[in-house]
Amino acid sequence: MKIRNILKRVRRAIVIFFFKHLNNRFRIYVWRKMGVTIGEKCRISCYSFSPESYLIEIGDHVVICKNVYLITHEGAITIFHHENPDMDLFGRITIGDNSFIGMNSLILPKTTIGKNCVVGAGSVVRGIIPDNSVVAGNPAKVVMSTDEYKKRIYNNPALDNYKTLNDKEKKKLLLEKMPSSKDSII
Repeated sequence: MKIRNILKRVRRAIVIFFFKHLNNRFRIYVWRKMGVTIGEKCRISCYSFSPESYLIEIGDHVVICKNVYLITHEGAITIFHHENPDMDLFGRITIGDNSFIGMNSLILPKTTIGKNCVVGAGSVVRGIIPDNSVVAGNPAKVVMSTDEYKKRIYNNPALDNYKTLNDKEKKKLLLEKMPSSKDSII
């Protein structure tokens, strides 16, 4: 039994090592082969899904940042294994089209994240998140609509087309336009 657990851990470490070095397209290909339903034009930077990956459905145009965990099993059930050692509990995870899952978030079983949603970094999400919502926290709560978030973004004086600039130009423009943290709009 111990050797089996050690081999599982070694296999997982190898998979994570390779996933860190794969490009997005190949990473999505592998996740799909493992059973995850993934829509078109997604960017998935996390390295680990639950073993029951076939319980995860991801829509089109979804971004999932690094260190996000999608967990489809209820791990705490192990405290009852003395009564029934073979029992387990699982739940589906669904992420709607055009959604963003911030870094270090945890998506728990029985979670549905609607379309056009933003999950703030470090959030712990469980339950039903309505379409067009921005959620944050532990536990994650709706903090605003995506329309409100968009208004805040477009009213931010630091907003500009930075992707066309080289590093030197970008630094200069950011230092000129960036409000101090106390004046930040977002």
